Amino acid sequence: MPKSVLVLRNLDITLSGIENSHRTGGEMEFGVKAKLLQDLDKNAADVSFYRQNDAWSKLPTKHMGQAVGIEDEWYIHYLGEILGFSVFAVDVKIEGH
Repeated sequence: MPKSVLVLRNLDITLSGIENSHRTGGEMEFGVKAKLLQDLDKNAADVSFYRQNDAWSKLPTKHMGQAVGIEDEWYIHYLGEILGFSVFAVDVKIEGH
């Protein structure tokens, strides 16, 4: 993982019964609390999605807007393009801090 990022969440997603799931593509939706980004003095564009497959690779990530989520908190929603299933990380850039 690049030193210029703060990992917000790690996810290990494996599929059973699917051969070569590490090469099975798709999309994943995820959300980040808006207050967390505000507290870090960051914006929606500072969030990225990574996949680990031998090394960490940044995945195409699209900002999808925001909505009220759990406990009536605002979440910023994203759509990440998955190039295969394995270990993923959601991070925010911290360079300059």
